[in-house]
Order: sequence, then C-alpha cells, then structure tokens
Amino acid sequence: MSTEDPTTIQTDEESISGSVRRIGAAEIKTMRHGDLTLFAVAGRQDAGTAEILERTFLRSRGNVAVDLRALQGFEQKIVSSLRRVARAFAEQRRVFMLYEPPSRLLDQLVLQGVLAEVTIFDSKRGLVRRSSSSAPTPEAGQAGAAAETELTDASERVIRFTQSIERAEEIESALATAGRRSRAMFKANTPEFPPYEIVSYYLPHDELGGDFFHLDCLDDDHLGISIGDVSGHGVEAALVMGMTKKVLEIRAREGSHTDPAQAIRTTNGDLFGDLDRYTFVTALYAIVERSTATLTYARAGHNYPLLVSPSQKNIFRLNGPGIALGMDGGALFNSVLKPVRETLHSGDVLVFFTDGLIEAAHPKRGPFGVERLVEYFREISTERPLEELRDSVLDTIRSFCGEARFEDDLTLILVRHGK
Repeated sequence: MSTEDPTTIQTDEESISGSVRRIGAAEIKTMRHGDLTLFAVAGRQDAGTAEILERTFLRSRGNVAVDLRALQGFEQKIVSSLRRVARAFAEQRRVFMLYEPPSRLLDQLVLQGVLAEVTIFDSKRGLVRRSSSSAPTPEAGQAGAAAETELTDASERVIRFTQSIERAEEIESALATAGRRSRAMFKANTPEFPPYEIVSYYLPHDELGGDFFHLDCLDDDHLGISIGDVSGHGVEAALVMGMTKKVLEIRAREGSHTDPAQAIRTTNGDLFGDLDRYTFVTALYAIVERSTATLTYARAGHNYPLLVSPSQKNIFRLNGPGIALGMDGGALFNSVLKPVRETLHSGDVLVFFTDGLIEAAHPKRGPFGVERLVEYFREISTERPLEELRDSVLDTIRSFCGEARFEDDLTLILVRHGK
C-alpha cells in the first residue's frame, strides 16, 4: 500500500513540483522540472519495492535521474529492475541516470553485468560515464553524438536540480526547527491564578507564525495577559513576533501592574524604529486584579475581546481605543491609547483571540465573523469545563469552514472568573 502527498519547493532559481510516495518501509520523493524527473528513494527495501520502482520509472516522462543513496539493502530484484528500465529508456532514446550510486550498488551492478546498461553520474569527478559492451556502428555515430550532448546537458541540469532541492530542504529543515522552537514558547504558559481558570490554543498557519500571546502572574494579585498579531506571514513576521512578545513581556513586568497602557506605549517606542512602514503589530495587554475582581486593558488596534457575562445575561465587546504598534512612534499613538477598566463577576468569561479565528472562512459562506462568535456564546452554556468550552468553539469554527484550510494563524485564550 502506498500513499502520496503533493508538495512544491520554491527556490531562488526555479519552482520544483513533486510528491512524496510511501511504499511500505520505503519512500519515493519525486521532483519534476521541465522534462527532467529526479527520484530520490529512501528507507528500507522490501519484497515489493523493486517492482514498484520499476513501474514508477517506466511510467515517467522525459529524462530520469535516480538517487538511491538512502535506500537500504540492494537485492537481485532491484538490480534486474534497473537493467530493464535502462534498456527501455535506451530504446526510447531517453536518459536514465543513476545519480551518485553508492559503492555497494555499483559492486552488484558489476557482478550482475548490468553496468554496461546504465548511465552513471559522478559529480565528484565531474563526469558522466556510459559503459558499453560493444563499439558503436558508423551509422549510429551521429545519433550517438546527439545522445551524448543530451546526456551532458541532463547531467548539468541534475547538478543544478539536486543542489536546488538540497538548499530548499535545508531551508525547510531550518524553518521546521524554528517552528518547533516558536511553538515551544507557548507551551507550559498557563499559570495558576485562582479563582480564575485559564485555557489557550495556538495554531500557526505555516511553520512560523506571526501570532503571539503570554500569560504571566505579575505578583500575587495581578495576572498579565498579552496577545498580538504581526502583519504578514513567514520568517519576517515570526522575527517581529518574537521581538514584540519579548519586549512587551519585559515592559509589562517592569511597569505598573495597574496601568497596561504604560507597557503598550513603551513597547511601541522600543519597536517603532525597527519596523518598516509596511509592518505593524496589533496587540492587547490586559491585567486581571484578583483582590478587586477587575480587568484593566489597553488595546493597540487588536481585535476587541469579548466579556461573556451570564450574571448580566449579556456579551460585551471590549473596544477600548488605540492604534496598532508601529503605525506612529509618538504623540498620536500615546494620546489615542487609553486604559479601560471592567468589573468581573462570578462566571464571567473573557474571550481573547486573533483575527485568524473570526476570518476562518467557508469557500461559499465567507468568514466566520465576530457576529457568529457572539451568537455562539449566546446559545451555549459557559458553565461547562473550560477546556471543553475552548474545544467546542474551535470545533464550531472547523465545522463552519468544512474542508477549507485556515488561511491565517489562530490564537484563542479563555479566562473565567471561578465561583
């Protein structure tokens, strides 16, 4: 049984499309560009591997290079399969090349007399060698010269092709590592702050996301909640995200534990000179004070959170004034931003989120939207366990979107005033 996953690798030089096909304990990575296909086979060979590889190579179009360096174990079957494939390609005047074949495979090709049937590419010595058991006939000379020219061209393209793939895979590996480290910043980030309950959820759109959040017990009486979203996606957004998250954490800890606007203003001052005119960050910083059961927040252009209040039978939109970080570095930003204070009652639920949650969309019905989120909280009981409530919100959005993939990072934080 095999499975196939499509993929595209974009390098500086070319776009390489292909797929990854799993066959038992082995994996075939297929990369195509123009009339050249590179098959990179890895894993462990079993009884059916040779047959599947042979069919795969024969069904391909154009010229083919095969990289078997990462395939474990070379049995008689695969050597015979390579011979049949090489003969079929020769009859069709197509190039079939073994790219950097490992010495253990070369030994078996020699022992089985197959070396004369295949083309070997050796990048270290910079040559392509086709062995032949007989001298070419005069009438085959012109065709042979053309074939050698095509072979040389194919070998040069294989070098560029494989180097592009290796560079792209190095980048993908580095991004995956950075993504794991980025996601690790949001793990184990749920402090105990009774009688308040806290749950969160974070889903980056790509390996690296632009959303951030942080939950911090500032002291015995104050819980700090920060959430934000950097414009754009990818590496640049992730770098700005990490910088903003850390600066806001530092400013929140060293500043007033009753005035979140102070931390937001100093953070903007720290970041403004390092952001270009096209980059901005929406952010919100809130402080829950346990002794007075109050929430004080400052909103720098971020999606306004919801205060779901069963005791008041109402849902409030916390839309305090403010513009995004990086849009202005001085008086305008500082004058617009105002701290807002709200009283919390037993059973109240605070809902903080980024725009990825409300912009999650169905292809035909459009985005989920704030109104649907508000309506959801009107209809559901918020007394259920908080983790169940969080999961129910996410399941509702997934159900609304159907098969559509989320097109942005998604962050959700729920904080409930316990009884």
